Amino acid sequence: MTHNALPEFQALAEQTGLPLPPLLAQLLASGQTHYGPDWASTWRERSLQGSPAFISWDDFEWQCAEDARTTISDWLNPADQAGRRFLPFGESGAGDAFCLTPLDDGRLGVAMVWHDD
Repeated sequence: MTHNALPEFQALAEQTGLPLPPLLAQLLASGQTHYGPDWASTWRERSLQGSPAFISWDDFEWQCAEDARTTISDWLNPADQAGRRFLPFGESGAGDAFCLTPLDDGRLGVAMVWHDD
């Protein structure tokens, strides 16, 4: 069964006012960002199959929408970031957040926001 995280992240995108890029939306809809409850026992086989996406990236883990929502409310909300908006979608092993964020020229970019700064 495929885990479609797109609706949950679309709600977060609307909340933050940041659009989901097409590739990220496709990955969320396809289940390629979900580790699943059996991850501890199947990670080797799934890694060879390339699931979840970007599994070979060093120090990157997909974040579920619930965790992204908590990250936003706890420390990435605009009131705590001088008005800057973020939409987290992944994290490092240390808890740093990979986020969508608006760039100064109006385009959408990706930033790593350190959790302890």
